[in-house]
Amino acid sequence: AGSACQRRTMVAATALLAALWAAALLGTAHARTFVEVPADEEVCFIETLRAGERLRGSYQVVSGGYLDIDLQVRHLRKQKNLVEQWRQEDGKFEILAEEDGDHRICFGNRLATNAVKKVQFAIHAGNVDDLLEHEVEGLADIHHVDRLNDMVLRLGRRVSDLKEQEEYLRRRSERHHRTAESNNSRVLMSSIAEAVVLVGVNAWQIYYLRRFFEVKRII
Repeated sequence: AGSACQRRTMVAATALLAALWAAALLGTAHARTFVEVPADEEVCFIETLRAGERLRGSYQVVSGGYLDIDLQVRHLRKQKNLVEQWRQEDGKFEILAEEDGDHRICFGNRLATNAVKKVQFAIHAGNVDDLLEHEVEGLADIHHVDRLNDMVLRLGRRVSDLKEQEEYLRRRSERHHRTAESNNSRVLMSSIAEAVVLVGVNAWQIYYLRRFFEVKRII
């Protein structure tokens, strides 16, 4: 009995480590990707989903023009747009596939005349639970640790969600920081221009008054 209990504990520990390792691998799937979208064009990616799988992602325009981009997610076989977001600086999306098929994710820059937009994005396709369970099955007999397996799968899903949310918030923080720096630079330049104008006006007033009194003395 003691040997069986010890074996069960070892299997549970192995399953836990395997699932956490799989969650870490999933976290790397959310690594940032950059793409440049030329003016009056769009850049697209294809993801194949099975019925019941999820497609989710986030994006942010980091440079170019007014920092806006269009996003469309389209089911190719049904020729139906599932997500439409227009002229957004950043955003997130998530869909649940109702049937098997290819889905096209497009970043559009159709309204720009010459500005190339640089977009940072992360896309994840598939079910986190299925991927984690596949890794666990490869390293341990999960039939002996059903309850632990369920908890680990949920933990893996939460880790994946948190990593994506952390990445999204970090990008927003970077954007706000760049915006604040840009505003500070504009305020500084505006203050300098205002000071130059005031000095110029004061100098003109002094010159005008001196000329006025000189003319009166002559008269």
